[in-house]
Amino acid sequence: MNAHEIKDFIRNYIDEVWNKGRIYSIGKYFAPGYIHHDSSAPEVQTLEDYIHLTKMLRSVFSGYHIEIDDLVALRGKGVIRWTMAGVHTGEFMGIPATEKQVRVTGVTFYCIPGNRIEEGWYTVDMLGLLHQLGALQFQGEGIV
Repeated sequence: MNAHEIKDFIRNYIDEVWNKGRIYSIGKYFAPGYIHHDSSAPEVQTLEDYIHLTKMLRSVFSGYHIEIDDLVALRGKGVIRWTMAGVHTGEFMGIPATEKQVRVTGVTFYCIPGNRIEEGWYTVDMLGLLHQLGALQFQGEGIV
């Protein structure tokens, strides 16, 4: 795919799978041998793991919606800076539902050498999310 096609592909994926919750269509966007890299979820490594993560996040944060803030693409590669918004309505990382509205930012780099995503690298502001959920308190220069 060329850069324009990759941009459309990523926009369609985010809208269909994440915003509309059509997780059953994830295979249309990801290669069967997909490899996942995410320091905030190191146990997620395969496509099956990623599907499980997707289902969990959509069930824990009601109204889950991703807004693409920036999207850059080259032949075979795409990068998005995104913001997720939702309401914390289920247990997450041992934190009971708080009913708090959260906004989390992140960056994802996709490797798309053919017609599906083969590898993805994720950086997510987990510190900011945990703070919004009340699991961390900031005091002066440090975290309490």
